[in-house]
Amino acid sequence: QHPALYGCDSLDDERVRVQLNQAFLDVNGEVVEEASRDGSCYGMGTTAVLGLLCRDRLHFANLGDSRAYLC
Repeated sequence: QHPALYGCDSLDDERVRVQLNQAFLDVNGEVVEEASRDGSCYGMGTTAVLGLLCRDRLHFANLGDSRAYLC
């Protein structure tokens, strides 16, 4: 779990949104940094889907072309 999301039950919905966004930016930054160090990773990107249950709400976030489906 990303440190920004610890204790999400105490966060309001907007703060959860901000923290999810920051977590994805952090991960993407790490991927871009690794790609810049290793020429074989040139053009590498990030794609991810995340579901986070806080209190009685399920929050979704996606990065890239991945999607979440509820069935």
